[in-house]
Amino acid sequence: MENENYAGAWTVNVITDNIPQEIQEAFAKVMNLHGASYKFLAYLGSQVVNGINHAILAEQTILDKDGTKNIVIVVLNIRQGEFSLVGIHSVLHGSPSTYQGGIEVKGLVPPSTAAMAEFKIATEHFVGSDIKPFAQLATQVVKGINYFLAAEVTPVYPKAKTTVDIITVNSMCTPKLTFRTIFPFES
Repeated sequence: MENENYAGAWTVNVITDNIPQEIQEAFAKVMNLHGASYKFLAYLGSQVVNGINHAILAEQTILDKDGTKNIVIVVLNIRQGEFSLVGIHSVLHGSPSTYQGGIEVKGLVPPSTAAMAEFKIATEHFVGSDIKPFAQLATQVVKGINYFLAAEVTPVYPKAKTTVDIITVNSMCTPKLTFRTIFPFES
């Protein structure tokens, strides 16, 4: 869902397949960093500034002894065919695999069948927003399993702005559904 845009504002436009070639090329060139590797999960949107900033949801693997994984938003700038890294914003920290009850990051697009089944149970009587999960970010074994999903969330009222949230679902816990907005960034 695209939001109305004004100068400098972010436009939410989630894309999980058929990513424009220029965005893929910029991500591959700019994210060749030492100390971490990055897996492209989804394109989130853009911002017109000096060139165009592009926000990308990615899985980050830290090159440490545990291979720690996190979910981040990478912001790239493309201006007249030049690519630059604007910033990397952490949105979900993973735990080393040896931690009981830790968050195991494993980005999946689209979400797994099990995660979507939990989402359906958790949202059975939910009203107020249209929620469209597009990626599974992580799991956590607690009472049941917490599934961390990235989703487009649009409140149900005229001219509502779409956001990208991390939705945590677990049909065995109360509350069954929690939201945390990760994009667009707060001004």
